[in-house]
Amino acid sequence: MSRKRIRSLVGWRPRRRAAFTLIELLVVIAIIAILAAMLLPSLGRARETARKAACSNNLRQIGMGAAMYESEDSRYIMPFNGDPRASRGDPWAGGDLLWFALVDPYIQQLRKASEPNVGVYFCPSSPVPKSAISNVLKRSYGYNATYLGPGGLDVVPLSKLEFPTETIRVMEIWRIDGVEQRGTAWAFPPSHPYSQMYQPPGWHNGRSNVLFCDGHVETWETAMILASASGGRGGRGGGTSSGPYLSDHWFRLTGPK
Repeated sequence: MSRKRIRSLVGWRPRRRAAFTLIELLVVIAIIAILAAMLLPSLGRARETARKAACSNNLRQIGMGAAMYESEDSRYIMPFNGDPRASRGDPWAGGDLLWFALVDPYIQQLRKASEPNVGVYFCPSSPVPKSAISNVLKRSYGYNATYLGPGGLDVVPLSKLEFPTETIRVMEIWRIDGVEQRGTAWAFPPSHPYSQMYQPPGWHNGRSNVLFCDGHVETWETAMILASASGGRGGRGGGTSSGPYLSDHWFRLTGPK
């Protein structure tokens, strides 16, 4: 006798699987939502870590270009502006020869000096897309021109650089007052009036990348970058302990650090 025949004689019927109840479905959905809420911040941090690494690599390439520029004339630090008209009175003269144009022949990232949005001169974490930056001066990296020299006749001998591993060359910088979404080519130190307008943006989980004069890159909190020293010499040429540049701890060429 077949199994099917036996089942028909005893009246056996296979039990139907009951469908999920509404409550069970809601519980499953809630669990998925909780897991997503736990995972999304981690994914966001991982994405930002990758962007931070790309930004660090940008700055390292800029540092290599600056070092090669200086190797061709070992007397002076690469200035903010290579135009001979640049001076303390007009450091922005001849914008096609600002610092990124001096660096670029060695790393070849620009199609032309006045191109605002290509190469390694823009942080990938910027809230503004590259295509929206219309001006060459508005990129997201700024040069320590106050201490490393505006250019023209105002250049700084390399012998003045006492602490290359602790002196900022280039850093991320962005306008923080909300008036305009843009960076600037100049990294303003704490003593500069514009430092209240332009500061490190903290795009990398509250930190910003900084390129030092020896070519290495670190990621610091804004408070650390803008820290003040308690004493020592101020200014590029030494100055006094009460000089105007005393607060520019990581920007000035002299110590203590």
